[in-house]
Amino acid sequence: MNKGWILVTGGLGYIGSHTVLDLLNKNYHVIILDNLSNSQRGIKENIEQLSGRSVTFVEGSVGDQDVVQKVLSDFDIQHVIHFAASKSVPESIKSPNLYYDNNVVNLIKLLDKLKVSKVKSFIFSSSASLYGEANHFPVAEDAEINYTNPYAHTKLIGEGLIRQFAQNVMNIDVAILRYFNPLGNHPSGILGDRLTHKASNIMPMIYRSLKHDQAFHIYGNDYDTTDGAPIRDYIHVLDLAEAHERSLQLLVQKGGVHLLNIGLGEGVSVKQLLQTYQSVNNIQLQVIESDRRKGDLPKCFAINDLMKQMLNWQPQLTLQDMCRDAHQYFIENVSESKNP
Repeated sequence: MNKGWILVTGGLGYIGSHTVLDLLNKNYHVIILDNLSNSQRGIKENIEQLSGRSVTFVEGSVGDQDVVQKVLSDFDIQHVIHFAASKSVPESIKSPNLYYDNNVVNLIKLLDKLKVSKVKSFIFSSSASLYGEANHFPVAEDAEINYTNPYAHTKLIGEGLIRQFAQNVMNIDVAILRYFNPLGNHPSGILGDRLTHKASNIMPMIYRSLKHDQAFHIYGNDYDTTDGAPIRDYIHVLDLAEAHERSLQLLVQKGGVHLLNIGLGEGVSVKQLLQTYQSVNNIQLQVIESDRRKGDLPKCFAINDLMKQMLNWQPQLTLQDMCRDAHQYFIENVSESKNP
């Protein structure tokens, strides 16, 4: 396929950086646009070290139309993979305006600049948090939408904006990927899911417990599940990264607008995840069962048949791989860091 320039917004973040690495390893030409609000400049050097290739980086926001225009003018951008967004469910409940501004308004500004560009395809990071509690899980892409938090609402709005843009504004091919729960890191321990003060994903929370010798809280022990804990669908971040490259191939070869669940297709409870993490890494976590967290679903896992069919691919890495690679990153980085 044509190896033209790919603009990756938020390309120094957790999922973005692994996707950039995957693209570089497959000889694509990548430019990263990232405002460093949830990443670090040094991640660029880590990507280059692992890939053996240099990567072009522009510091800036997708909402800064002057910056976006300069990127589009300076490079023959043919494809966009859009990761740049705020992503914490609890934070979105506390600060909804921040999420609508960053995830919706900035997306509109980006799409506005793409109208006069040569971009042929657009891959959008959406979320399984769109699926409502009324569904019978696992869910396919046509399941009921009934979001419970502002973050999920911004993703739903984003999906609609991109569909309208593709159908009515610009002849562009689109893949909307509804992620389930990415886990793990690059096995080198160099690239991974950083621990920050506001991180609310499960693996940084495990890191925080280990680093500070504190208990890990399971939010909810009375759900209607086999062990009372919430059930989720976890996918290795390396598989998630490859799903983006496979989606790009799909758009180049077949075109169209595609909506795909991206998950392992297996329901795993939080308690099962913690047991696997401890077993694989031969460690012991302190665990406390706490009250339910607002906005969380009892169950959320995927039917991923359409992903397998359209991408001619399925995830290769297991829950054990996710837990092993996550802990390796903790050993190499978080456990030694004084200011993660």
